Amino acid sequence: TGFQAMFFVLIRLRAFEGKPHRRKSIRVFGVAREDVPVQVRHEVAEQFAVQLVRAEARFDRFRENREQIASSIIQETGATLVPPFDHPLIIAGQGTAALELLEQAPQLDALITPVGGGGLLSGCAVAATRSGLWSGGAVAQAPRQNAPRAVPVEIVTATKQVVPVRIEALGTVTPIASVAVKPRVDSEITGVHFRDGAMVNQGDLLFTLDSRTIEAQARQIEGLLAGAKANLEQAERDVTRYTELLAKNATTLVTLQNARTQVNIWRSSVDSNTAQLENLNIQISYCTIRAPISGRASMAAVKVGNLVHQADAAPLATIIQTAPVYVTFSLPQGYLPDLRQALANESATIEAMIPGDPRRASGQVTMIENSVDAPTGTVPVRATMPNIDELLWPGTLVTVGLTFREEEAVTVPSTAVQVSQTGTYVFVVNNDVATVRPVQVARVLGSDSVLASGLEGGETVVTNGQLLLSNGSKVAARVPKVGS
Repeated sequence: TGFQAMFFVLIRLRAFEGKPHRRKSIRVFGVAREDVPVQVRHEVAEQFAVQLVRAEARFDRFRENREQIASSIIQETGATLVPPFDHPLIIAGQGTAALELLEQAPQLDALITPVGGGGLLSGCAVAATRSGLWSGGAVAQAPRQNAPRAVPVEIVTATKQVVPVRIEALGTVTPIASVAVKPRVDSEITGVHFRDGAMVNQGDLLFTLDSRTIEAQARQIEGLLAGAKANLEQAERDVTRYTELLAKNATTLVTLQNARTQVNIWRSSVDSNTAQLENLNIQISYCTIRAPISGRASMAAVKVGNLVHQADAAPLATIIQTAPVYVTFSLPQGYLPDLRQALANESATIEAMIPGDPRRASGQVTMIENSVDAPTGTVPVRATMPNIDELLWPGTLVTVGLTFREEEAVTVPSTAVQVSQTGTYVFVVNNDVATVRPVQVARVLGSDSVLASGLEGGETVVTNGQLLLSNGSKVAARVPKVGS
């Protein structure tokens, strides 16, 4: 905007396997002032295209990061992006500063800047290319600096300190005991004696069922049992009398044997009725449902007046033990020797962190599975957490921090570690010059990376601004702002 003539260049690239990218075609779009002859417009467009063709196509390897690079340049210079972004970046700047920007950004092919003064191209555009500044067909060589400009970066010092050997894994909170409360008789609910979600103790009354029918059956069996006992007593007296008469030859042996048979019959009747009565009494006790364990109850699935059955799939309620609880997680098999050694030395500690809650729950590892899961290469581990304050809720996904021991190591902010095709590296600043230093990251601890090799401690590393750096770049170092 603000230009009376602006050229938008669309450069098409075609890649060949095993060969560098090469430009195959160029299209130049332009709008000129009405008083500029058509022939001059064509010449301007043609010469502009020639200069762009001569620019090196070195932005391809920065293709994924081109927008971030452009944003960084804009922030430092106040330049303005000119779309489209799907093609080589074109930036609008001011004066010969465009050429200086071009030197600092090898991934850019050209920059466009407004032209002041008079002439046919007054109010039009000038392109800064690798060959210099182009304006209306003439290449005006701008003065180049002998030394490259320093890249502003933020730095910190790598520190050597005692840090915990710690890993983090995802775990799940599981209750030690969970009971689904179900009816054991078919009856109607006559009372619910707990609040939904309340804490209950073992033996607390939860539900009462209608037991009148069973109680009536019990009284009926009690009557039958009393009659059986009376007949048994009569049969036993007959056996006694017939035994005395037989001794006096006043009766026959068959009569005595029949009396003994009647005793056995009524004794079995008494036993049968007694068993039936006990069964009915047990069923009556089933009409009073009490908490089998202490824990937190769920909501009552049914209320007073509902008819429940033994075959119902859904429970009346669920009670879950909340203190203590288990936290179960999977540990990579490579850490198994460290964990076993830490348990032997009693140095292993575990913390469970819940997303959104600054508090942490601590506990102890109490079980390691007896075999490694071959498909995943992990071993299930279980920790017992006291959970007195009920911080850990059953079923919650938590982050488990397992600390094996403490040791001395070099740490740097994770933002300082960069990744390339050959591995991880950092930029080390010495005498305002940034050099690439390969490093090996052992683990990540919060916002810091613990290094296994590459730094000895005390080196100055770059934490922000690496995007514009290369090996040997001059830098203008500054300390990070507080809170950044």
